[in-house]
Amino acid sequence: MKHSDEHYENYSSFFYPHDILGDDRDLVGDRSIESCIFCNRKRPEVSFKKDAHVIPAGLGNRTLFYLNECDSCNEKMSYYENELINYLTFDRIFISAKKRPGSGLPKYKQKGKQSILEKNQDNDILRVDVLENEGVFEIEEKDNEKVMKFTINNPPPYRPSDICKTLTHMAWALLEDEDKALVAYVPEWLLGKIDIFPLYMDTAFVKGNGYANVILEVFKTATDESKEYPYLIRFTYGLKIITFYLPITPDIKDEPVRFTLCEHIPQGVPVHPTTWTIKSDERVKPENTVFTWGFRAKVEGNLVD
Repeated sequence: MKHSDEHYENYSSFFYPHDILGDDRDLVGDRSIESCIFCNRKRPEVSFKKDAHVIPAGLGNRTLFYLNECDSCNEKMSYYENELINYLTFDRIFISAKKRPGSGLPKYKQKGKQSILEKNQDNDILRVDVLENEGVFEIEEKDNEKVMKFTINNPPPYRPSDICKTLTHMAWALLEDEDKALVAYVPEWLLGKIDIFPLYMDTAFVKGNGYANVILEVFKTATDESKEYPYLIRFTYGLKIITFYLPITPDIKDEPVRFTLCEHIPQGVPVHPTTWTIKSDERVKPENTVFTWGFRAKVEGNLVD
């Protein structure tokens, strides 16, 4: 496996604060075009009534929308987006990200259980209610240290291949027409008409309180060695950075050169990316997820971070 910080260069990016307010919209597309940018169908065969979010609404996007995505394709993309939202479930809680205006802060509670994890909307304190006999959460505190090991058992499952599709759907908004032509198979792949395996993705957990901005970036190949994966799509949200390598053709079998440069990671913060080779549509069902927290104090069982 090859790694490099030189094989890609910045192409385009978009970001917004995770707690963004207001109604300003950036619309991607052309009002004069009557067909859907993904399935190429027109009215009355399809409708264009729904808000077509470029970045999922569940991740706080109230800014960037597709003009020319039909409702049928929008429904298909929403199915993929739910997998990314599942993967980022706890990031959404830790950074106090609202799904929609007036919807309140996200929380985690398993069906039929009373244990709960959520942020207090008024004071930003993390609330953890643990019913030990339920086995949802496990807490281990170090003696005389304000450090806690927090284990979440049976967290939400997610499908890595659909996370790759979601990142590609988002990045499509940032590509110019000539660059879309280089990977013209993408709409068929997003609509499930063709498969691409294996897929290659990197994920990284960055210690801290989470990023203030949600960041979508596209990088373009800068050398012959990376030309078989002409675009690298990177999504930064909460405590995670996700990178997907978009191949030039569905038939590519060679691995990409893993791109290690990321300007968002603070200097001196150690990061150990996980490299993914995704060979099927199989869903990942983690046994648990573990976090280690430092905290200033506990207030009636809640944490002040």
